[in-house]
Amino acid sequence: MAELNKMDMTQDLKKPGALGIVWTTRRKIILSVLIIGTMLESSCYALMAPFFPDEAKSKGNSATQFGIVFGTYPLVGFVFSPICGKLLSTRIKPKTMLICGMLVDGFFLCLMGTLKHVNDSKLFFALGVLIRFFEAIGFSASITCYYAIASSEFSERVHFFVPLIETIFGVGIMVGPTLGGALYDLGGYTVPFLTFGIATIVFAAFTFVFLPQLKSQDEAPGKGLKDLYVTQIILDYFMVVVCFIIIGFNEATLSIHLKQFGLSESAKGACFIIPGGIYAISSISWGAFCRRVADSRYFVLLGGSVALVALLICGPVPWLNFKIQLWIILLSQGLMGFGDGAMYVCSFMHSLAFLTQRKGFEDDFSTYALLAGIFSSAFSLGGFLGPIIGGVLLDLEGYEYSTGWIACILSVGLFFVVLSVARDHVSGIDLRDEQFKTRAEASLDAKPDVERGSRDDQDNGQTPQPLALRDVGHDNPAMEMTHL
Repeated sequence: MAELNKMDMTQDLKKPGALGIVWTTRRKIILSVLIIGTMLESSCYALMAPFFPDEAKSKGNSATQFGIVFGTYPLVGFVFSPICGKLLSTRIKPKTMLICGMLVDGFFLCLMGTLKHVNDSKLFFALGVLIRFFEAIGFSASITCYYAIASSEFSERVHFFVPLIETIFGVGIMVGPTLGGALYDLGGYTVPFLTFGIATIVFAAFTFVFLPQLKSQDEAPGKGLKDLYVTQIILDYFMVVVCFIIIGFNEATLSIHLKQFGLSESAKGACFIIPGGIYAISSISWGAFCRRVADSRYFVLLGGSVALVALLICGPVPWLNFKIQLWIILLSQGLMGFGDGAMYVCSFMHSLAFLTQRKGFEDDFSTYALLAGIFSSAFSLGGFLGPIIGGVLLDLEGYEYSTGWIACILSVGLFFVVLSVARDHVSGIDLRDEQFKTRAEASLDAKPDVERGSRDDQDNGQTPQPLALRDVGHDNPAMEMTHL
C-alpha cells in the first residue's frame, strides 16, 4: 500500500488516458472501490422494497407503521450525514470512516433478517425501527465518503465522477429490489438480508486490505456549514429533498399499487428496474450538460416537470379520469427516473459551481466533504418523508390522491426555483466552466470584427471576404513575416 500511496507523485510522467486522466494503479483501485461499494450499499438501501410491506402486513402492521420503518433509515441519514461531512472536513480520515460505515451497515442488515421469527406486531415494528436506525448510521457514513472521495480524488473531472457515483447509486436502487424479490421467492424473508449483509462485511475487509490512503483535510477549512445558508443552496437542498420524497414514496407504495395486477414478488421487484435504470442512465449525462449552461437549474426545471407528469399519470389522479393499466404505470416509472436524475445531479453541480465561483469556497476536499454531507442529508430527509407521507396518505386517501399531493409538493419547489433562476439571470450570474465562457466571449468578440470588415469592403466597392481570408495579423511573429 505504501507504493500505491506514492504513485500520484509520478503521474506527471505518464500520458493522460481516458477522460484526460492519468490512470495510476492507485486511482484504478479507488475507482473500483467507489463503484462496487456504492452499488452494494445502495442495493442494501432499497433491498426490501418489494417484499417488506407484505411481510409487515402479515405481522399486523399498518401502512403507516411500515412507512415509518422505511423512513427511519433516511431520517438518521438526515441527522448524521452533515456530521459525517463535517468530521471528514476536519478530523477523520475518509478510509477509516468508510470501512466503519460498511461494517455497521452489513452487521445490522443481517440482524434485520432475524425479524422473521418475531410474531408480535408491536415488537416486530419496534425492532424494525431500532435495527434500521443503527444500519442507517453506517450507510450515512459510507455514502458521504463515496461522494467526497470521488470529488477530491478526481477533481479535474468532478462533473463526470459525481454523476457517475449517482449513476451507480441508481443501478444499486435498481438491482437491490430486483435481487431482493428474487431471493425472497427462493428462500424467504431472511435470505435477502443475510446475502447482502455478509457481502457488505466481506467488501469492508477487502477495502481495508487494498484501498490506499486517501486525500483528506490536513488543515482547518476556511468555510463551514454556516456559510452554506444562502438562498440558492437552500433551494438546491429543497429540490433534492423533494426528489427523494418522490423516490421514497414510490418505494413504499408502488408494490401495493401493483397488487391489483396479480404480479409475483419477483415481477414487482423487476418493475423497480425501470425508474432505477433510467435514473442511472440519465444521471451520467447531466454533469456534462451542466458545464455548458449559465445555470444548471434549467435542467432541474426540466426534470421536475417530467417527474410531475409521471406522478399525475401513475395513479392516475382522479381528475384525469382514465382507467389505469400496467403499461401506464411502467411509463410513469421511466419518466420518474429521468426527472429524479436531473433534479439531484444538476442541483448538486449547481451548488458546487455556485460555492466555488461565487462564494469563495476553495476547490478542495473540505468543500467536497461539506457538500457531500449536506446533499446526503437532503436525500435522507426526502427518503424519510417519502415513505411516511406515502403510508399516511395511502391509509387516508388511497393511491390516486396520494400521487396528487406529492405532485403539489413538487410544484411548490419548481415555482421557487423558477423565481431564483430568473433573479440570477437578471443579475448576470454565469456558472459555466471557464473554457465555455471563453469560447462564448471569443465568439461575441469576433462577430463585430466580421461585420466591421464586411462594411469596410462594401464601402471600398470590394466584395466582402470572410475573416479567415483577410490578413488580420497573428500572435506568432513568424506568421507575420509570412504575410509580409
